[in-house]
Amino acid sequence: MSASQPLKGRRPERVFLDANIIRGQLTTDILMSMAANKVLDPRWSERVMQEARDHRPPNLTEEAINHRFDAMNGYFRHAMVTGFEHREAEMQTRDEDDQHVLAAAVHSGCATLVTENDRDFKVSSVQPDAMHVERLSDFLNRKLDQQPGRVVAALRTMLNRNRENPRTMPELIDTMAQQEALKGFARELNQRMPPEHARHGILIPDGGSARRNRTCRRRPDPAAARQRRTPSATGEGRPRPRSRVVDVRPAVNRLCFYGRPRPRSAHLQRE
Repeated sequence: MSASQPLKGRRPERVFLDANIIRGQLTTDILMSMAANKVLDPRWSERVMQEARDHRPPNLTEEAINHRFDAMNGYFRHAMVTGFEHREAEMQTRDEDDQHVLAAAVHSGCATLVTENDRDFKVSSVQPDAMHVERLSDFLNRKLDQQPGRVVAALRTMLNRNRENPRTMPELIDTMAQQEALKGFARELNQRMPPEHARHGILIPDGGSARRNRTCRRRPDPAAARQRRTPSATGEGRPRPRSRVVDVRPAVNRLCFYGRPRPRSAHLQRE
């Protein structure tokens, strides 16, 4: 939507998180890790948290999501928005059930509303309740543009804290690529990630990218190349016709570890 641009300055961007953003474990971990590293200043309301409880993933118990929300409220004590109810009636949304979300975002002075349900917030930019609305991957990609160092550092801190997978950057990219809300961010992170270490994997950008592809193939031996190009009297050593195979699949998870290609996940093979 066309709305006011996100706030700029030294302070982190104040962001309101909808229920469909904080209902998932991985999306919440990513955002809270970035918030702890001053990439964003999160806001939510009790009604948003209740919606997340009501629509939590099937394999997530109410006790587990309550424990997570208690930890979020304990660490980010300023994030809970209250006293916005009087604004709900004046909020212009396509669905009246979403008025409380926009009212809390406006009341708390947020610059951006992050939601996967962005179609219901297509309000006019001239209205007092106009706001910059972004899907999660779009928001994370923008932050990766603006603060790449802080974003990557926050992700590494999260991975070091994890007791279960994902515990490495390649595993994180694999996991994010399986989730619709994070797939776009996984692809962008995969393209931009520099070599982590000389002994570790190198992320290969998309073949259509303007960036220079980085591979871990060994350089060819010039002597061996000349020998292959010099035909003998018996016909041996004649150069073989070369064929070029272009990989048009997404770059996500196209990893190379010291010359050994890492197999793609099944969901990426189907694309």
